[in-house]
Amino acid sequence: EVEPEVTTVLTVNKEEEVSGKTEAAADIKPAEAGELDEARLVMKAKEVNKQTAVKTGSILWTWGDGKIKRKVPYFIVPDSFENDPLILEKVTEAMGLAFPNLVLRFSRVAVPLQEWNGEWTFKAEDEDDLPFPIPLGIPRTKEDIAKYMISVAQDRVANILSGVSSACAQAGAWLNVSHNEEGEVQFGLHDYVPGMISSAADKDAMLYATYVMEDARVNGGKEFCDALHHFSSDIGSAKFSPKTFHEDISVEMDLMGLNFITNSAKETSEAKVKEDKLKASAQLAHASDPAAWQGRREAMARERKELESSAQSALDKKAQGILQSKLAYLPSKDVTHLIVFESKATETAFNSLLGARTPQGTFIMAGDETAMRLFGDSVKNGTPVFLLRGTGGCANQAALVYDHMKWRKRLDEASVTKNG
Repeated sequence: EVEPEVTTVLTVNKEEEVSGKTEAAADIKPAEAGELDEARLVMKAKEVNKQTAVKTGSILWTWGDGKIKRKVPYFIVPDSFENDPLILEKVTEAMGLAFPNLVLRFSRVAVPLQEWNGEWTFKAEDEDDLPFPIPLGIPRTKEDIAKYMISVAQDRVANILSGVSSACAQAGAWLNVSHNEEGEVQFGLHDYVPGMISSAADKDAMLYATYVMEDARVNGGKEFCDALHHFSSDIGSAKFSPKTFHEDISVEMDLMGLNFITNSAKETSEAKVKEDKLKASAQLAHASDPAAWQGRREAMARERKELESSAQSALDKKAQGILQSKLAYLPSKDVTHLIVFESKATETAFNSLLGARTPQGTFIMAGDETAMRLFGDSVKNGTPVFLLRGTGGCANQAALVYDHMKWRKRLDEASVTKNG
């Protein structure tokens, strides 16, 4: 758990603390808030168009009824950088980092480790095909095999990720958990990889994700993007004073099944589901939220209730898919740096230059069709790819392809030798 201090909190009709300086907060009455919305959005649009430097702020994520906290700094890259050949230097300088020697990109994972390999439902007669050998003394029932497989997988994955992150930190490499393919919905919050890396990573590891506000606004994140601008500050300004805004995601974490750690999704009790439903209406807003954005909280609460009423449980697969699409605007809470772009074009320019100037690598564990495309691209481009065999999904299928390629190469070499 990380419990950072909130450096800035926006309140209404009170004084707010901003980097040690006291300033009078805007005196906005509730009745006037609605009338000011349109004018405020126009002003923000003008500010975005005029932005010529990277702006920064912080998000304080909380979940588990506020018991778990994580503070993530974000950096807004202006559209004016789209054709700037020095965009990489400007962004890295704004983040206070050295230019990376390598970028290792991780494939996304949509299900928790407990559900990899079809929830590890192997039979005793399949022992020769198990990802890990079963020692003597372990019962050969499906349930006991699954529990043992999960415990071994958790330890091995954590150890591997810890070693990878430490090596990358020493080598000056960045860990990338972005999913920025053209036309695809951002995977942000509903990706288990950032959390797994964060819990095992070296303290000096640089774990980043990109975030496109152009896409997020289409997916219901208009007010969230406005908040990113509102609480950010121009790094090059003489009045530079970055702020932190609070975003509670307790309900999202519960409904999307992201809270459990060791128990299978099927073991979630009905009592816990009912408790989550009662919490939905109680967590509409936080004291640090501006009054003008309270409507968003109420609208989201109504959507959650509608989704809950149509689902058999909070972890129903169909309901999760709907929730994922509606909450796609939420970025990952587990990164150390969130690089925010106003448009897709600017993000593409940033990634293109980064790929051209920095060696790239791909790390795949479990994974879906997106991970398989990453594997294919790595093979075509001749870039290194790391496969965590035995984790199921794309990793296992890609490992079979690799084995075939290896044996095919040996056969070709043998044929050349024989004919020669």
